[in-house]
Amino acid sequence: MQTLLDLTFHSCPTRLKDVRRAVAEVAEGSGCSDSQVHKLKLVIDEAVSNVIRHGYGGQKDGEIRLRVTRNQDRLAFHLRDNAPPVDPACIKPRDLSECRPGGLGINFIDSVMDEWSFSCPTDGSGNVLKMTKTIEREPS
Repeated sequence: MQTLLDLTFHSCPTRLKDVRRAVAEVAEGSGCSDSQVHKLKLVIDEAVSNVIRHGYGGQKDGEIRLRVTRNQDRLAFHLRDNAPPVDPACIKPRDLSECRPGGLGINFIDSVMDEWSFSCPTDGSGNVLKMTKTIEREPS
């Protein structure tokens, strides 16, 4: 397993641009198709935005760590925060038959990523979202 990115930053929305750029560089450098690079940027942006909005309640000094690793043709994204723990059972895609705005971040993550899981770290502090995706290369 190779670590491609290990980025720690504050929960300030202005950092999202840097995160998207870093994810794009990692995805492009790993040989992902342009379409996949775009989707991965949006998924990670959504996940980090959720941490900022829901985890830290807009507080700008919370710590977030994004680590991206590669194992053969799979990328793994490990997003950790130190926000108050959330019951992992509450983190699931919402029923799309519900008629209400927002709340589609997990649905989006679920549709793009191969696998994902949400947990509370064993040290009892914060939350961890793990996501994996097989690299999709441009057709030749």
